Amino acid sequence: MKYKPFQCMSVGAAVAAILGSISQSPVYAAEDTADSLDEVTVTGSRIVRRDFESPSPVVTVGSELFEQTGSVAVEKSLNQLPQFVPSQTMFSSADVQPSAFNNPGIVTLNLRGLGANRNLVLIDGRRPQPANASLVVDINSIPSAAIESVEIISGGASATYGADAMGGVTNFKMKRNFQGLNVSAQTSFTEEGGGRESTVSALLGGNFGDGKGNAMIGLSWTERQALMAADRSFYTDGWADPNTPGGEGIPFSNIQFAANNRPTAAGYAAAGLPTATAGESVFVNPNGTLFLNSAANRGVGYSGPLDTQFKRQGSGTANPGLITANNLNTIITTPLTRYSIFGNAHYDLTEKTSVFMQANVSSMRVDTILNYAPATSQWGVSIPVDGRVLPTALATLLASRPNNTYCLTGSTGCGATGSNTTPTTNAALVGTFNPAFGPNAPYTVARTMDFAGPRSTRNSTDTYQVMTGLKGELGDTDWNYEAYISHGKTSLLTEMNGFPGLQNYQKVAAAPNFGRNLTAGSGPPLFFELKCTTGLPIVTYFTPSQDCVNAISGSMKHLTETKQNIAEVNVTGDLFSLPAGTIGSAWGASWRENTYRWRPDDQ
Repeated sequence: MKYKPFQCMSVGAAVAAILGSISQSPVYAAEDTADSLDEVTVTGSRIVRRDFESPSPVVTVGSELFEQTGSVAVEKSLNQLPQFVPSQTMFSSADVQPSAFNNPGIVTLNLRGLGANRNLVLIDGRRPQPANASLVVDINSIPSAAIESVEIISGGASATYGADAMGGVTNFKMKRNFQGLNVSAQTSFTEEGGGRESTVSALLGGNFGDGKGNAMIGLSWTERQALMAADRSFYTDGWADPNTPGGEGIPFSNIQFAANNRPTAAGYAAAGLPTATAGESVFVNPNGTLFLNSAANRGVGYSGPLDTQFKRQGSGTANPGLITANNLNTIITTPLTRYSIFGNAHYDLTEKTSVFMQANVSSMRVDTILNYAPATSQWGVSIPVDGRVLPTALATLLASRPNNTYCLTGSTGCGATGSNTTPTTNAALVGTFNPAFGPNAPYTVARTMDFAGPRSTRNSTDTYQVMTGLKGELGDTDWNYEAYISHGKTSLLTEMNGFPGLQNYQKVAAAPNFGRNLTAGSGPPLFFELKCTTGLPIVTYFTPSQDCVNAISGSMKHLTETKQNIAEVNVTGDLFSLPAGTIGSAWGASWRENTYRWRPDDQ
């Protein structure tokens, strides 16, 4: 999928009255304070002022917040603040569905719960490189070692920055004028073990040009290991508790019959089961016997294991006796590996004009994992009755399905419920068997495909952004300006595993003996050869050969590319003074182009 680039062009002016406040402190204290303050630009107001007042609440946190948490995740520290609602975080471990607007494994911020794309993220007051078509920023791409502080506007700033700042603004202020060498290493792990996080970073900076300029470069490596749910008692205790329902589909074959082609009561009795209710499926035990598992017949006939994975629900659940399964592949935190380079420099061309540059490059890999793919409902497979070997109980049940004969449309009782007849206007068919019904009719098998492995993604993201510009004062006035251009690109490759291809799975499973010793072609639109040695574990359970898993595998690769170009000019200064204070103004023009390309299943 490729969309045309969209561009944003805005020219705006803001005029704000900066009113002097009435102070109850002595006059000399106010004067000392005014003299000690430099001019600053408060995030959320582009007007340069000599105070820290802002029309919206601003919270500032220093780099100590990240250094003292013992975590390599920047968002983990910020999400502890009441202004933030966790969105995509290091705990979003089950996100395996990529799209143009979703990147599994990225980390976003969400102010006031209005959504990640309604919280504007800035770096030094400028837009960083977005991660996907929704233009959210992956916080993983911001080098934590270079962060000086973070300013957070939680009261909304859409009047200044646009609709994507409706929830507020998070402005990461990077270190400037750094001199010397700083090397740091940190490793941490949880009290109960597991989830180790390690980071090594180095900052090198210094002045040049007789103090007119400064340059800094930072390097960092970060690794976070996965924390498995099986390593935590609050998960395993829940798995073992019969009054905690399992959250995973049981990986036993589920035999489904058409409403007008159900086995007889005698057939169920011969298979050792009570008669199933209308629409109820039959499951196959590991030993080949059958069992029922519905609200009407909870685990009736089940002879499989009862262990960490499988349990019979207790009296404290809505359906006591029902057989459910636990997802033993659950991970609590996503594993992460990240390399990043960050640099900035500035040089005073004159006393009133300076040039600045900034660049950052990051490469990271994040893995996510869900559960086994369910081949159920429309993803089930129709199995013909063709003499293949079946468990005795299942073969008995299938053979009990009564034949269905054609009858003349309109004749007495023709097509009535329970009559096992099918109306037809073709007199030549009257009295013959309808092949779609009866003991030789196909049946449907649904299966949670544990033999294909859990669904998972490996997300490799490469991001870069370069920026350069000029800033300074206009003549001998108190007006200031800044003009810059920026270019960046984000490339995400998502490799998906454990997602069987429907067409190939149905073809292999429906083949004689469930694909054993199968060699067949597949297509269109893609033509390739399918090979399967052992067949698939459809009604008997075993570990299939790797070529069978490969034959049904839907190994997919999704590529997302997002580019951003920005040109922006801002001018600020005082217009005139009034008795209550100075009228300040901010004028700006901005051009922004965002282009993205999403290539699903890009082989």
